[in-house]
Amino acid sequence: MHGPVGLALLLVLAGEVAAASPDQQCTAAKLKAAARTAAAFARCSARAVGNGTSVDATCLARATAKQAQTFAKAEARGGCPTIRDTAAIAGILGGLVAFADTELGDGGTAAGRRCASSRRTAAGAHLGATLRCRAVRVQAGSPPDAACLDRADAKLARAFAKSGAPGSCATSADAPATRAAMNAVAAGVVAALSPPPTTSTTSTTSSTLPGTSTTSTTIAGTVRFAADVQPIFDADCTVCHTGAFAPVGLDLSPGSSWVHLVGVGSGECPGTQRVAPGSPETSYLMHKLAGSGPCFVGSPMPLHRSPLPPHQQALIATWIAQGAAND
Repeated sequence: MHGPVGLALLLVLAGEVAAASPDQQCTAAKLKAAARTAAAFARCSARAVGNGTSVDATCLARATAKQAQTFAKAEARGGCPTIRDTAAIAGILGGLVAFADTELGDGGTAAGRRCASSRRTAAGAHLGATLRCRAVRVQAGSPPDAACLDRADAKLARAFAKSGAPGSCATSADAPATRAAMNAVAAGVVAALSPPPTTSTTSTTSSTLPGTSTTSTTIAGTVRFAADVQPIFDADCTVCHTGAFAPVGLDLSPGSSWVHLVGVGSGECPGTQRVAPGSPETSYLMHKLAGSGPCFVGSPMPLHRSPLPPHQQALIATWIAQGAAND
């Protein structure tokens, strides 16, 4: 890159990096570390299916340990909007492995194993690339670059096309379905690493659930179901709660979640609704997320994973308090 225009662009880019705030630098560093973890998780999964075995927990643990080291260094520099979240992020990234196990199977043949291994690697590469696209722009204080995301999508499509001869792949998910699943995981990581809601006088939600302390969380502006709430479900809930055979009949996939939640009676707590518009305190969904509440039974959600961060629970509670609109 030469000449006045190239020099000016370099100065602009340098200024963006120099101007990045501590919280942007930390979030960018964690996103890049999560991208490396995603690729490592995919390699663990690809190796397992290639060998016809289950995913090695030690392999996943090694990747998580490396992520923890990077997170610790970032937090030591100060300014991180979230801290001590290695396990939470690794849990979200585990959605890649869960998706691979259920949707990128091998069909029990050698050709199927080769195809599934290749496609699992491609899924991890796509997730990692998507997170890196976001990391670069977070550090610059800008939204994700559409062109960068498009390149990741195109690379995934090419990898799926080259992964096996026609008829040799036994996977049930094609490139678009895999892309959607990886985008949901990426959205969950970004949401978990985002700063907690800031104080504002726009909208306030206070709730007291039995067995918990009184909380008062303030969310600025209107919480949108499609933009703010559904991505949380996509990242943390749809691994289990999707399709006709979803647990307790609760399908939380896009296009189905709202009608299965709002105004629908809870089977575990008769007389309550899963989501009671305007009343997060009586909505059984909030009790399941908190792990306590009137006639709470079963296990806290998400199952076998870290609880949703407080700011994500606050987003859902505020959406309910604001009327639980499908917007």
